[in-house]
Amino acid sequence: MEGPLLRRSNLLPDGPRALVEPLEEARRTDRTTVIVVEDDKEMRVPGYESWWDVPVAEVSEVETVRSAREQYEKASKKERFFW
Repeated sequence: MEGPLLRRSNLLPDGPRALVEPLEEARRTDRTTVIVVEDDKEMRVPGYESWWDVPVAEVSEVETVRSAREQYEKASKKERFFW
């Protein structure tokens, strides 16, 4: 969508440091600026020795779900609270 009130400027930064210049440019302009940051959808965050309590269904006819529930119950006994 182009028009007198909207002009796009697409910038493709190559990492965290490459964002500095596009962000500064975006702040200087009086127009909408789009900064596109591509990511690797296969990249994962390392573990933090923490555990999210997301329960598995308590009742199921599916064996894999029942097994997952059993593992969940064992793991929940190891939960530690940090407050």
